[in-house]
This record gives sequence, C-alpha cells and structure tokens, in this order.
Amino acid sequence: MKRITAFSFGYFGWGNATPQLVRAADAVERERGFRPPIFVDCRFKRSVRAAGFVGNAFGDLLGPNRHRWMKGLGNEQIGSRTGPRIRIHEPAAADDLLDLIFEANDDGRRVIFFCSCEWPKQEGKIHCHRTTVGTLLLRSARKRDVRLEVVEWPGGKPTVLWLFYDPKTGLDRYRTAAANFRRERGYSSRSSIFSG
Repeated sequence: MKRITAFSFGYFGWGNATPQLVRAADAVERERGFRPPIFVDCRFKRSVRAAGFVGNAFGDLLGPNRHRWMKGLGNEQIGSRTGPRIRIHEPAAADDLLDLIFEANDDGRRVIFFCSCEWPKQEGKIHCHRTTVGTLLLRSARKRDVRLEVVEWPGGKPTVLWLFYDPKTGLDRYRTAAANFRRERGYSSRSSIFSG
C-alpha cells in the first residue's frame, strides 16, 4: 500500500491573512497533484486574538467540506490550566482523524491539522500538542496496518529564501522573488500565491 501523508501546521503569524494561507495551501497541493486540502482545527478552545481563527472564522472561510473542528484532539490543559503541560482531551479522536485522512485520500486530498503554536518542537523538546496528536495518529495507523507519515506543512525539502522588505518597493519585490524562485525550480506560473 502506498504511504499516505498528513500534515501538521501552526498558524502563528497568519491570523490576519487566512485567505492568503488558503491560496498558498491550495497552490502547493495543486503543484503536487492533489486537490485543495481539508483543514482540521485541533484546538481545545477557539477564543483567540488571531482574527482569522477566532471561533469558526476559518471554518466560515473554507466551508464545511474543507474544515472540521476536532476539539477531542485539543490540549485539555488549555482549558483547565492544571496537570501536565500537554494532555489530549480525547486521545481516541485520533481514530476519527485517521478516518478523515482516508476519506480525503480517496478524494485526492490531504489533511492539514492545525493549532496556533509556531513550532512543534523547540530546542529538541516537544513544545506543542500537535506533536502528540501526530504520535497518536501514527499509533492508530499502525493498529490498522496503514503506512502513514505526518510532517509539518508544507513538507518537502526545506529551502531558505531570503527576502528583504523595502517600503518603497513593497510587495512587488516579494512577488518578483517568489516568481524567480518558482521559475528556478520549474514550477508553473499558475501556482502563484501572491495574486490579489
């Protein structure tokens, strides 16, 4: 059986740019031969400062076919402020996420499960509960004898791209740098995430 890929993601910094985030994810997945991804919100609470992720704002943007909230995969410690730093509310909900990953795969889509944390690990230590969710997901896949990998979105080989912002040239400089980056790597021009 072919290995299935699921992604984890921290939306830190994207709170006021959710339409651009969706365009970026859709463009990346299209370049890789997939349909637009399904986003799974694995936060315990959704009362946050990031405007695009308050309550069901992100779900409203995407619609019910591309967004799910799985509170069971949230970090229960966020709600109680007691006990271990990371405690998944309903660990068995990883089975539900795996079911959704199968459904998405059958439809030519992949799943990105997310929370607000910027990094899953810091200084080699688990920093975010989505690392634990990934571990539960892999355990569930092993029980079903499924080949699954969980990687931080967008996956692939990391590339460093330095962009310097000049207020006189603004976003045009970013668009040019992104276009050059795509051209150097053989990506089509239709994969632009900077249209607006």
